[in-house]
Amino acid sequence: SLILSDEPTAELDSRMGLQVMRVFTDLVKHEGMTIIMTTHDAAIMEIVDHVYALEDGRIVD
Repeated sequence: SLILSDEPTAELDSRMGLQVMRVFTDLVKHEGMTIIMTTHDAAIMEIVDHVYALEDGRIVD
């Protein structure tokens, strides 16, 4: 299963954003789901499994 999510925490306060990330983490760990999401939030980038940066529509290091 796959979830595609565009800035899922962008309009949330930090507490609610953390709750969304906990749900996503549980889905990955316990349900075997894959979640692909976009974010500009550096705190989220610290807790996810993989981070890929895009620049001008291309993946960069």
